[in-house]
This record gives sequence, structure tokens and C-alpha cells, in this order.
Amino acid sequence: MELVPGNTLITATPQEGRELALALARKSVGAIQPDAEMRKALRPATRAPPTR
Repeated sequence: MELVPGNTLITATPQEGRELALALARKSVGAIQPDAEMRKALRPATRAPPTR
């Protein structure tokens, strides 16, 4: 899969821009933490609201 289609971040519509941003974010998380089971295990901790 091509990470940045056409080697540009310019999109035809705002909706396409949002979809591209989400795809980049998901791919970045996958690159940083390639172990899917570990991502799944850590997900509840990262979803919790911060405590003060």
C-alpha cells in the first residue's frame, strides 16, 4: 500500500483529506507498535481519561 498516494497530501475534497489523515495515523501506530496483540492489550489504558 502506498502510504501517501501520489506522493502528495493535497486531496480533492476535505473528506478525502480526513480519510487520508486517518489512514496515516493508523499506519503510524502500526509502524510504531507492530505487535497487534500488544496494541490490543494496551488500548484500554490509552482510552482512559487522564486522572488529576
